[in-house]
Amino acid sequence: MMPALKAVFVSFVGTLLVTHSYACGNVDVISGSSCASLVLNFNLKSCGGEEKNSPRITCKDGLAFAKFRAAKVVYQARIRSLNTGDGVLWVPGDLASTPLKAPKPAKEPKREIAYVRNPSPEPVPSPAEAKKDEGKIEISGIFDAYYSGNFNKPASGRSSIRLFDLYTNQFVLNLAELTFRKKSGNVGFVLDADFGEQPELEASQFTLTPSGGPQTSLADDVTKHVGQAFVTYRPENGPLYFEFGKMLTYIGYESMKPTETINYSKGNMIAFAMPIWHDGIHVSYDLVPEKYTIGAYAYDGWNSALNSTLGKTLGLQFKGQVTEAFSLQVNTIRDADRMVSELILNEQIGDKVTMALDSALGTVFGFWWWGSALYYKYRFNPVYYLGFRIEDLEDTNGALLGGVGQNLAGVTLTNGFTLEHGLELRLEGRYDHSSSNIRFESGNSSSPNQVTVTAGVMLLL
Repeated sequence: MMPALKAVFVSFVGTLLVTHSYACGNVDVISGSSCASLVLNFNLKSCGGEEKNSPRITCKDGLAFAKFRAAKVVYQARIRSLNTGDGVLWVPGDLASTPLKAPKPAKEPKREIAYVRNPSPEPVPSPAEAKKDEGKIEISGIFDAYYSGNFNKPASGRSSIRLFDLYTNQFVLNLAELTFRKKSGNVGFVLDADFGEQPELEASQFTLTPSGGPQTSLADDVTKHVGQAFVTYRPENGPLYFEFGKMLTYIGYESMKPTETINYSKGNMIAFAMPIWHDGIHVSYDLVPEKYTIGAYAYDGWNSALNSTLGKTLGLQFKGQVTEAFSLQVNTIRDADRMVSELILNEQIGDKVTMALDSALGTVFGFWWWGSALYYKYRFNPVYYLGFRIEDLEDTNGALLGGVGQNLAGVTLTNGFTLEHGLELRLEGRYDHSSSNIRFESGNSSSPNQVTVTAGVMLLL
């Protein structure tokens, strides 16, 4: 069996333990869900026999800068945060060491005294290094492919009422993505270059036929390979924050990024009742930093880069980190013909358990629908976790699901394996049931039930 990558995925409120080894000494991340609560140790036993010491930590722009002054050497490291979907992982950079200068001659006692009494509060790296890193473009990536089987053996080769993991009995490149990020002072930029089946579906107007099969029509051939492209601005690093451009939606618990979700397949509410992306502007304000935030959104429609004939799509959001373990989110979005209001609750129990509830109701052309999904994840060890989703979508008028009024329920069980160097394998079984007997293709006929199994392979670069 392949050796597991030595990393413990944590939630944004759990404790963590990550060790990175370098040429001289180790940087140990002991715990902390935010920079302010981060606890580190510099293990310097291999650097001339120094003992462990707790370094000084300074927080700036989402980074942690740690520094420890030994007898003859200053040790320092930069620690960056990484969102994993179920929490924040703090990843140390290279451990650097700088020999201290020899004491000044006795004829210059003032400089020596000033140095001892007033150690520099500035974070590491030095101003010159910080200026150099400021204009640097950070590049990351995602590779995602899957193979899915359907026990109904649909003649079309596609599962019914499914988005993204649509095709059966064949290998599918779902997403190959490169992300470019740059920050200069208070201004930043994010660009996702996307290829594969997922961006093709995201760029399409996706509807369902009465038999449950999908119909797609290309609506955005211009920007379909641009998953996101937006500018960010936070004046004076204050509480006000702006985003402008093409961005993924803020609606829904499940992310469109496959590496940031518990399950491999997307739930029915996310797939058919909620938007995926928008063109427009987002403004937020931190009522209490790292605790409570309000946001407002103005977009040109849902999943479209074209001018909307329905007027602007408007939305509001409230996010609250109520305790270290519990958070909530209230979202709403509306245009002339559609509306969604949503409540998301998220609870982290220790290092192993994550639970979440996503409950929403909305209208389409005046017809009401409502749905909910319960998520549960248990991490047994750094290599393996078990994820569970149970969902229910009530579409009594058929406004969402192809004109056939129905109750659509589903249960998904996901086995997640975190392997080497960002490689992840997910083995998933899913059962869907409809109150209508004609909703799922079964051979050349139909069925109220559908059972699928999927193997997904993902690589986070």
